[in-house]
Amino acid sequence: MSKKILTLTAAMVVSAASTALAGEGLKVTVGGSLDTQIGVRNQKSSFNNVDPTATTSDKLRKSALVNDTKLNVNVDGQKSGLKYGGKIILNADSSVNKFGDNNVGYQTLVFAEHSMGRIEAGSATGAYDAMRVSGATLAKATGGINGDVQYWWNPKIYGANTTALHGNASTFVKQNFIVSPDLPSNSSKGKENTAAKITVYTPTYYGIKAGVSYIPDTEQKGSVAGTQNVLLTKKTVYNQDAYKDVWSGGLMFHHKFDKVHVRASALAESGKAKDFADSTDIFNNAGTALLVNPSRKRNKLQAWEIGANVSFMNFTVGGSWGDLGKSGTSKDLTGGKKKQNFWTAGAAYDHSHFGASVTYFESKKNSSVEDNGTKQFISAPTQKVAKLLSIGVDYKLAPGFMPYAEVTRFDLHDKNSNDGRKNTGNIFLAGTKLQF
Repeated sequence: MSKKILTLTAAMVVSAASTALAGEGLKVTVGGSLDTQIGVRNQKSSFNNVDPTATTSDKLRKSALVNDTKLNVNVDGQKSGLKYGGKIILNADSSVNKFGDNNVGYQTLVFAEHSMGRIEAGSATGAYDAMRVSGATLAKATGGINGDVQYWWNPKIYGANTTALHGNASTFVKQNFIVSPDLPSNSSKGKENTAAKITVYTPTYYGIKAGVSYIPDTEQKGSVAGTQNVLLTKKTVYNQDAYKDVWSGGLMFHHKFDKVHVRASALAESGKAKDFADSTDIFNNAGTALLVNPSRKRNKLQAWEIGANVSFMNFTVGGSWGDLGKSGTSKDLTGGKKKQNFWTAGAAYDHSHFGASVTYFESKKNSSVEDNGTKQFISAPTQKVAKLLSIGVDYKLAPGFMPYAEVTRFDLHDKNSNDGRKNTGNIFLAGTKLQF
């Protein structure tokens, strides 16, 4: 099977390259998207501070007007049954984008497609993102439980009564919680989802399609300059999802039974974990050293997810379960649970130009280790639970123009901590999406 995939890949690449060099029949289209959004956040009072670890601090604004703007360039060609081309997505905002990325380029890829399948290569999302089915994939507005809400709450998790020790620890939500229904290599919070990769898809047979992505290193994307900062065996500071030699993908199924549409996916990924950035002592919340001079080793990436959606007339219901196991946790730690998982559920209604959805997400993360380049900290055994409930509506008012509104209740709670590591609140988002 592997020889057939390699042969197909080589043939498609060579054919695409020779055809592209001819420069005939290429079609270039330019488009983009502009999302203008008003957001209002109401969160636990101590988290309204810029620095929630301090007793006094400047206050954050509770509302803001923001943009998320991208320009797309698509190149398409066709010759002798072969389709080929590329895609370029550019950030076009007047600041860093919502992911905190200040690069002009967001995603870039080249592709070749034949009756035997399709291959893509570049810094872009891959098979997992294209094939997954879950309670999040049916969400309206900004995406509900996997939408923009995670960029609006205070990115730190410690409350005002946190001790000085914790102020020196890794205090970010993205380090302590699973805040979106993604497997590690598809996480958007660290931009791992656009790491450089090669992706191969099979044609669809009887409603079943297979796809797999190979990711050399989840910390590497873009040009050759980006390789100068990527270490072979150690992760960079604050990057929980640092893995190498990752395989990610699986199967997707879609079939129509009379008026009922069934969509399902079974996806998994595996890879080698990169070591922690340093080998200093590991402490717990009380400041007690759990391990002295640990080996820095982390458990390898082994994660899977299943999901399904069922649609009947104007209604769709669905959900998913994702299991991250011990992926990325310290090999040195003993005792306590090392489970990491999430689940989603959702329902949506579509009628003419109107859409509405209700989606729910819950995750658990246990015995993780965070580091700030100086010390590594852990609460063991601990359970860090994230819960999101989101309601969204949108209306296609005119071609390419869609107003929307969304409200989300969130609860981020370290259940084994009594130092204020909990933030709860509501976030309201309203705006317009312009596609051109």
